[in-house]
Order: sequence, then structure tokens, then C-alpha cells
Amino acid sequence: MDRDARPNRIGVPSPRIRRAPRLYDAALASGFRLSRIGCDAGWDEVAKAIEGGVGACHAHAPGSRGHRGRAMHAGRPITPTTDADIMITDDPSVALAVQTADCVPLLVADSSTGSVAAARRLAWDCASSPSVTVAALVEQFGSRASGLVAAIGPSIGSCCYEVGTDVRQRFESWGFSSRALERWFLVESVESATNPRLSGLSKRAREGHWFFDIWTATRDLLMEAGIPPGQVFTAQLCTASHADAFCSCRQRRISRRADGGRHPKH
Repeated sequence: MDRDARPNRIGVPSPRIRRAPRLYDAALASGFRLSRIGCDAGWDEVAKAIEGGVGACHAHAPGSRGHRGRAMHAGRPITPTTDADIMITDDPSVALAVQTADCVPLLVADSSTGSVAAARRLAWDCASSPSVTVAALVEQFGSRASGLVAAIGPSIGSCCYEVGTDVRQRFESWGFSSRALERWFLVESVESATNPRLSGLSKRAREGHWFFDIWTATRDLLMEAGIPPGQVFTAQLCTASHADAFCSCRQRRISRRADGGRHPKH
């Protein structure tokens, strides 16, 4: 398997927020540890990459939408693969791992109870993951939302994430205000020196399309769930902008389109 086909597995061994100076250390600054290992690696190998072989619980976000926003309590003994996209635990011997390729890896931690949650937020299919993640910690471990710290990991940014009417209409059907939609769905790419726009994309979105700001949306939803603004951290690294460091399904799709479809399919 070629390097670009490998997913990003984001290890979450600790709720501690780290600071680091280099570009790709921004992930560590938000509490994430990155491990580029192949798709064929078992979850024991993931655990070894995270924290010296402590084992791992595997929560799988299935193709069916029935389990979007579903939380799993991870503990020992290690459970088999479970259909869920949120994992929670208060067991310090358990490492949580999230596998992503443009989706948002989300870490929420409570220093008072020692509990932590790891979630994979699918931008186009589930807006409830942030609130469900917070609610799971509150209900299972007695956490207070105001005492939680959240970290939004590397994912596709508004520099590269062009979406169509179907995505916006889905958010409208969920009842989000027009003000929120205007904040999240942008007519122009928000690129920067750190996160350049993909070469196959125009600065202005195509007709009937928008650039979706998933970082702002996730931050807004975490704050709506009760986490104070000063306790929500964002890595601000776009996976599509940095294909050398992250796996990005969108980057591969745009590259195939620009190259006449000669790239191997994901």
C-alpha cells in the first residue's frame, strides 16, 4: 500500500495539553500524538505506537448512519470492535485511538475525574458528536461541562473543504440558525501560509457549493455544550494541505481529478 493511502491514527494517551514550536508539533500542542502506520496494522500495534504496548479498544464508525454519535465506555478487559464513533474512559491504563482521514479527531478531558473521551466527528453526517461526547462524560463520570478541556485535532480545513448543497441542507434540517450557517459555510477558501489551498480548487466556491469551516463549527458546538471558550484548543492543521504528514481522502480525490483519474483509487 502506498504511503498516502494510510489513515492517520491519532493516539490519545493523556489529557495533558502540550505546546511545541514546529509546524507539525501543533498536533501535540492540542494534545494529539500522531502515528503513521499502515491500514493493515492491528490495534495492538496501534497501542504500541501510542504508549509502549498497553493495548487498545477499537470503536469503529460503521457505514450505516445508525451509530453516528454513539459513545462506547472503554475499559478492561479490552472489548472487541464496537460500532461507535466516541470512546470514553476513566481508566488511566487504557489508551484510546482514533483513525481519521480528513474527519475531526476530538479529545475531551476532565482533570478532576481523570476521565477522557476521544471522538471521530464526521462533518457531513453527524453534528451531534461534540454534544454527545460532553454528555457522555457528564453522565458516566460526573464531569461538569465547565471543567472540561477539549482539543480539536488535525482535519480538513476551510481552505480545502468544499461541500455542496446536500451538506448545507442537512445542517439546515438539523435546525441550526442562519447565523451559524453563515459562520460555517463560506463562499471563499480561507487559506493561509500554514494551510494552503489545494491546487485543484478555486479561491471562490463553485455555484451551489461552499467551503465548510469544520473547526469553527466544532468549536461552536463544544461551547454550546458548556465548555468555556478558553478551554477549547484547535490544532489548525489541514490534512488536505499537508499530504506529506497526514492522510487525506479529499486531497487524493482532487489530485485524481486534476491528473485525469490516473491516481489509484482509495
